Amino acid sequence: MKLKEKVCIVTGGASGIGRAICTGFVREGARVVVTDRDGPGAEATARMASSDGRSASAVVGDVTRDADVQRVVDRCLHQFGRVDVLVNSAGIGQLGTVVELTEQQWDEVISINLKGPFLFARRVLREMLKGGGGCVVNIASVTGIVASPGRAAYCASKAGLIMLTKAMALDYAKAGIRVNAICPGVIISPMTEQSLQDPIVRREKLEKTPLGRLGMPEDIVPAAVYLASEESSFVTGHVMVVDGREGAPSAKATASVSVILRPRAPASSTASRLNSVLEVSTRRSRSLCQEGGAAAPMICRSEAAAAARQIARAG
Repeated sequence: MKLKEKVCIVTGGASGIGRAICTGFVREGARVVVTDRDGPGAEATARMASSDGRSASAVVGDVTRDADVQRVVDRCLHQFGRVDVLVNSAGIGQLGTVVELTEQQWDEVISINLKGPFLFARRVLREMLKGGGGCVVNIASVTGIVASPGRAAYCASKAGLIMLTKAMALDYAKAGIRVNAICPGVIISPMTEQSLQDPIVRREKLEKTPLGRLGMPEDIVPAAVYLASEESSFVTGHVMVVDGREGAPSAKATASVSVILRPRAPASSTASRLNSVLEVSTRRSRSLCQEGGAAAPMICRSEAAAAARQIARAG
């Protein structure tokens, strides 16, 4: 068992990815506190995960309220004595561009998807610092890496969660606390089921996924178990994409990134050298994209720009 005797708090555990992680963690030997604002759903997850009630318990809580966060963590400490792992899985989706969104809709998405992980991490990290280490796993999204149209608030919240993950990983690495994120692609869950009922939307999502199927909540569990276990003891600040390669940019899109670096009127010898740099950068972009590197455009643009500056200085 990879998580034997680990004490874990999982937010958003009433359904979807959160529920799957709770049941998966208990199978791996963990003791889990399931929390969600949906009390009956959290109770159902706890029963599914542990029939005897000793390995999982449910606590109703709103991740956006600090008093609720305190109560959930206190319950975990009272029941199990410590917190080894925090999984921030609570989240909501909201369609809309910046112009279409109301201030209330924006605030709700940011509060649940970004403020919630902050509040839980702030409270749990204090206990982990006392205990000499621990692990935080944030459930982000591929839309935090590659934006999706019509989902401005959701994309912003998940991009923020990814950067919060990296910041916490740096801040607490020396204390023996690891912080990582998982970025799922399209997962069939209560959050997505309504939009996926549209056959056109479902077909479009399938066409973008080379593996030929949409993800299930259970597809995220092995990644969460790995990041919560000692198998990942040398992994922190990592953003793990689990999306059937849906989020990988196309080679066609990436191959064009170097074009913007062409100078308007360089000297003939310099132009020749710059063109060589651009050709190499384009080939490298294609290669990285074929390997699934979402950061390929940034990598190659940076490399090509640096080379171009050196050539220009040299004349």
